[in-house]
Amino acid sequence: MGDIYAGGSCNIAAIASEDCNATAIPSNDVDGLLDEPCEITTMWSNHNNNRFKIHRRWLWKEDVDETPLMLRGWVVQERVLSHRILYLGKRQVFWECQELQACQVFPEGVPNPFFLRYAVKRVIPTQWQ
Repeated sequence: MGDIYAGGSCNIAAIASEDCNATAIPSNDVDGLLDEPCEITTMWSNHNNNRFKIHRRWLWKEDVDETPLMLRGWVVQERVLSHRILYLGKRQVFWECQELQACQVFPEGVPNPFFLRYAVKRVIPTQWQ
C-alpha cells in the first residue's frame, strides 16, 4: 500500500462515512458554513475596530482528525506518504498537502498556527541520506 499512496497524485478520503454505505459528498452550500462576523470593540488606542470572522479554534482537528476514518491504523501511512489528500467531510471538503491544510470556508488555509511547525510530513525527510 505504501507504493500506492506515495505514487498517487491525489488521494480521496470519505472521512465522515461510518462505513461504505454512507454518502461521501458534502453539501455545496459554502455560505451556510461561514460563521457570522461580529463587531468587536477594542480598548487599544492604536487599533481601529474591525470585523472579525469567528470560527471554531480546532476546526481541522474536530472535522478531520477526529472522524471515523482517522481511527483506522492504515490512515497514518496514507497521510504520511500521500502528496495530496482530498477529504470529503460531513459539512465541507478539506484538502491537505505538505504545505497547507485548507477547506471550502478557508481555501487559503485553515487558521492553525501549529500545523506548519508540527505537521507530520514536514518532520519526516523527503529523501533519506
